[in-house]
Amino acid sequence: MESANSIRWSRILLVLLLLFAILEGGTRLGVFLWIGRPYRSFSPYMFLPDGGYWNNPDYTHPYFIHNSVGLRNTEEFSIEKPPNTIRILAIGHSALYSGVSDTPFGWPTRPHTDRLITSCLRKIMEKDPDFTGKRIEVMNAGLNLASLKEMTSNFMNNLSQYHPDVLIIFGSANHFLRVGEKRFPRPFVSESNRIMGERFELAANDNSLYGLAERFFRTTTHYSAFFAASHRVVDKILQKINAKITITASQKNNSNSTVSQENLPLAECGNKYPVEKLDEVYTKYVAFLDAIFAFCEHYDIKPVLFWEYYLLNLYGVKPHSDYEKALSEYYIAQKASGGWNNTTQYFLIRDRIKEHLREKNIPVIDLFDDFQTCQETVFNDYLHYSESGNKWVAQRIYVRIKPLLLSWQNDSEYNAPRK
Repeated sequence: MESANSIRWSRILLVLLLLFAILEGGTRLGVFLWIGRPYRSFSPYMFLPDGGYWNNPDYTHPYFIHNSVGLRNTEEFSIEKPPNTIRILAIGHSALYSGVSDTPFGWPTRPHTDRLITSCLRKIMEKDPDFTGKRIEVMNAGLNLASLKEMTSNFMNNLSQYHPDVLIIFGSANHFLRVGEKRFPRPFVSESNRIMGERFELAANDNSLYGLAERFFRTTTHYSAFFAASHRVVDKILQKINAKITITASQKNNSNSTVSQENLPLAECGNKYPVEKLDEVYTKYVAFLDAIFAFCEHYDIKPVLFWEYYLLNLYGVKPHSDYEKALSEYYIAQKASGGWNNTTQYFLIRDRIKEHLREKNIPVIDLFDDFQTCQETVFNDYLHYSESGNKWVAQRIYVRIKPLLLSWQNDSEYNAPRK
């Protein structure tokens, strides 16, 4: 009897293993047919030894492509800069990475890695006769969710080893998005200095069942395409359900409103959620900038700051396309909160930072005037750029940066190989 039961359970186990093998093989084949590359990982991020996070080099996605060190580039870069090369490093958050966010009209088109600001900038420079004979490298170190704090750490600890000639900092929008949030430190535990700090604590230091489950989940989804795909499908379904619930609740809340938001003045967009303690916010941001500038000066890197705008910051300023106008009116009607809707305060911070950089003789690229005559669709959602928007921004950046590049490359050490 025991022998029969043993054989029966062995057969059940064999069938389960065979079923899993079929599902795993089928999922991997489906991923290859969908993306054109073998499955490696559906996790966009990886943890760093210092508790930070970075783009996962193994991320398998048809549009969001990372190279072997996690940069949002299809090309690879050597640590040592090749001779006769102009190397530009761009650090930033999702605006540079060109992520996307869900909108009331569905998910926008995801820009391909070869059509981002950095890729477009490289192509423009390669076609310019003034740079004939030069090798052009433009590295995209965009990291979703990052503020200037994360960018400063990643640049100094990891990215600086590439010894770029020029550093472009896309660091304004995310830094001020959450300045109104209160964070309470835990007793005897230092406050997490990373957006994904809680996930890192779970995966690395939490010995509870919850922590064990987190490590089990991360391990299985890393090695199994079937488990990773299943999680992805369930997660997307839950996101859609949550989005519908949120939109429905917002529509009910706004159905009783008698105030027309269609032509709401720009200065009134964010007054319900003012950014408090502007001096404190300014001081913290400038402290990170100055740390980067001091580092760049020591290593002979030329820094440039690119100031970012949210779509609502340009309401009544940029001639919106029909899509951008519909998005703006939706966000205003929902009385969207957060730093990206604090237009008046955001501009005050911008002007103070520009004055600070003017005193330090650091170039600032501000496209506010350019936006006033731009009629094409630049934005995919509340912040991120469309493919045409990436190209438009790259063209404007190049107009600003070309004279600087031509003057900088006359420096005696500019074209020397760096190690």
